[in-house]
Amino acid sequence: MKKELHTHPEHDLPEHVTETIRLMGKKWALVVLHTLSHNPSSFGELKSKISGISASVLSDLLSEFTSNNMIEKRSVGPNQHMYFIGEFGSLLCDLVDDLDLFGMKMVDMRPSISVH
Repeated sequence: MKKELHTHPEHDLPEHVTETIRLMGKKWALVVLHTLSHNPSSFGELKSKISGISASVLSDLLSEFTSNNMIEKRSVGPNQHMYFIGEFGSLLCDLVDDLDLFGMKMVDMRPSISVH
């Protein structure tokens, strides 16, 4: 049975595309996912690896990503948790890698585009 696609009421994009863009557009979201895609980390390790992120923003992102199965939170001891990239987070990282390749090709093809 094919799943019915619903569009966002404000535009013609399917809701799943809108939700993906919303997640990707959150400040620090891609940095957190990218960091976890390389190594599982505790909250403190992530906080020290990602310069400038506040504890509350990191906590909010980890909570949302855990509830969306983007990352997994595993207990590794009393009051100790590690965060791991999840299946959906890994897929999103693959998408970001594709965007990176697209951007590099675009810059090569159009030298007037500057990368900041």
